[in-house]
Amino acid sequence: MQVQHDRMWTRLSLDSLAHMFINQATISQFALLESSTLQVDHRNNNDISQSTCSWALYWQRSSLLGLTSPHHPHIRVPVNSPRVLASASNVKHILHFSDVHLNISESLDATEPVEMQFKYGNDAPITMLKSAVEFAKKLMPDPDFFLYTGDHVVHGDLTDKFLADTIETNVKTVARYYSTKDNDTNLDITALLGNADTTPDYTMNLTDPEAETNPSITLISAAWEDILSTSNLDWFNHRGYRVFDLDENPCCSYTQYGTLLTKPFPRHNEYIGPFRSVCNETLLELRNAGKFAYIVGHIPPIIDSYSGAQIHRQAQFFAHVHSIEFRIPLTSEQLVQEETEGTELVPLFMSAAISPIYNNNPEFMIWDFDANSYEVLDFTVYGTNISSDSQEVDWKPLFKASTAYGVNSLRTTELNALVSRLASDSALLEQYYYNSKVQSYLQSPCVDVACQSKWLCTTQWYTTSEDFEACVKELEMKRSA
Repeated sequence: MQVQHDRMWTRLSLDSLAHMFINQATISQFALLESSTLQVDHRNNNDISQSTCSWALYWQRSSLLGLTSPHHPHIRVPVNSPRVLASASNVKHILHFSDVHLNISESLDATEPVEMQFKYGNDAPITMLKSAVEFAKKLMPDPDFFLYTGDHVVHGDLTDKFLADTIETNVKTVARYYSTKDNDTNLDITALLGNADTTPDYTMNLTDPEAETNPSITLISAAWEDILSTSNLDWFNHRGYRVFDLDENPCCSYTQYGTLLTKPFPRHNEYIGPFRSVCNETLLELRNAGKFAYIVGHIPPIIDSYSGAQIHRQAQFFAHVHSIEFRIPLTSEQLVQEETEGTELVPLFMSAAISPIYNNNPEFMIWDFDANSYEVLDFTVYGTNISSDSQEVDWKPLFKASTAYGVNSLRTTELNALVSRLASDSALLEQYYYNSKVQSYLQSPCVDVACQSKWLCTTQWYTTSEDFEACVKELEMKRSA
């Protein structure tokens, strides 16, 4: 689909996912809908229309033991030795990497590569990425799916060459361990972009209407030349999306849509209206065919747990915030869905990052889902503390959702009950906060009324800063009384 804008054309795709898809709950469990969400710079309007980028979720099981954390005395830290995970016949697994933010040169100049060290407060050098992928490969040699959800590149003001070289290094490093040529891993689903994967950050060129190619995608698509099939690479370059089956079950399809527009601008409805129609049609087709969908993306349509600021709207299942969190639909929306559709709305989840730039521990996740129903069952987080002096890492399972939070699955009903427990158990809420930062010893405790009120409110799927702030204010008053 193309929309003309003052002689400038842009290709629209998967936007409006949050509250549009929230009403499509019955198709929210398979057939990945992925967007290579980017930003579009509408220069004629002197306005940057922002968009996002895509990815997905699934889950994995493991057992955990615990020790007390010296930095958070009431928190129990799992201690496990690495091992190959057992796989039940009715459970499938997705290996999920995100937000590596790879840095290949201290000067942000790809012509001057150096051996870089890793440390908290910085993005990840190649040694950090390799250590994570090597551990994951031993742990899970052949996952059912490999998912990389955007933000390949270091934060900073980058040249086109540095951007392209970094993305290629990141993609090919992972491909060296998980390649479609060696096994059935669907590595090519990782051909998606985060806001950091364009230059300037959060912007994207418009599609050339004659060549039907997008300069921002063309600049970096060579990274996937040896990974994507010729036809998929062509679709990625010319249309910004791809379609293929995820497994032998014909109900499982994967769709990647191209550029998304999410931030309102003068002619926002003119651009987004047709796109919403396409999304609704796609979802209805899946529903009518008895198929299931996971909706995936990079920048979540949430209120940021760091600043309380509104993040780009319209999408479902993301990362970007470098924090392991969930959002459940508001109670009013859940009731409407149950009364009108007789179905349950699905929650939104976020993964953290390989990059330790925000003093979080590096992490990746494995998601478990039922092979028959595609219901999300559980997830396990794998992470490591890092030593700037010794440059040593110690990857291991840190926590598992079912064990840490006492949930039987990750359905909305289970998470509703979890939120009730978080509200009445300050120690459990502190554990949730600590886990969200991948159990980093550099994170301050969250034990005061202000912090705990804020984190309780972040479990709710608010889409405006005003609603979020009202929730925090109300909770602070109640918890201080």
